[in-house]
Amino acid sequence: MSASQTASGEAATGRLRRITRCGSKRRARASRIGGSPEEPLRNIRGLAIMRPSYDRARGGSMPRSLEGQSAIVTGAALGLGNAFARALAGEGANVTVCDVREEVNDLVPALEASGVQAQAFVADVGVVEDVRRVVDGHVDRFGGVDVLVSNAGVWRASTATDDLDKTLDDYDFVVNTNLKGVYLFGRAVIPHMIAGGGGNIVHISSDHIATCGTPYRRGCDEAPDCVWRDQGPRPTGGGPDMDLYDASKWGINGFTIPWSKALRE
Repeated sequence: MSASQTASGEAATGRLRRITRCGSKRRARASRIGGSPEEPLRNIRGLAIMRPSYDRARGGSMPRSLEGQSAIVTGAALGLGNAFARALAGEGANVTVCDVREEVNDLVPALEASGVQAQAFVADVGVVEDVRRVVDGHVDRFGGVDVLVSNAGVWRASTATDDLDKTLDDYDFVVNTNLKGVYLFGRAVIPHMIAGGGGNIVHISSDHIATCGTPYRRGCDEAPDCVWRDQGPRPTGGGPDMDLYDASKWGINGFTIPWSKALRE
């Protein structure tokens, strides 16, 4: 199993940073973002995209890299989550998507147009009953879980001078989605991945919490591929109004790394 973490600073280089791996199943592969207007998903800044293992320009017809596998993508109604789901389907994975927005249901026909099976759930990632409903529904239909992309995330301005009532409401809104949701989905799918021989978990963190996206880098010189190199070093931690958002993203790192160590071969 590979517990992977993408941060917007790193993901903009077009790579998924694999922390560790466990199990024998094929891994989703990611490579540089390039592409053309004919392949618009490859032009989205910050999208680590699954690419085919054959040369499209030569008219290759080898099997897609995720053929026969299945994936869950949270927060898929809009934005990156929507693009992740389309990319996975394009590589042959059967996909379950979820979001609090009912518009997530509109994504299913687009995914099925790639020749895969797809389903959608209107669900809140911070509610354990909803998480179980999504994961159980996925396993019932597809038999297991090969890929989880915990993409769902929110932001709300929060300052050090906010009153307590507003702070508590903001805390529940941001942390329940950004941190608790990632934790619950990971805990729900890990047993299925172990039973199935392996899998991939992708967490979406943020380069807002450190210059180049991890707690261990303090300057662009330590990250040759840092897309912010030309802007010079930035301070770690967030800026004004970002305390809850940054705390939630730091928290993702806090259990991604222990999970990767515990689940390695």
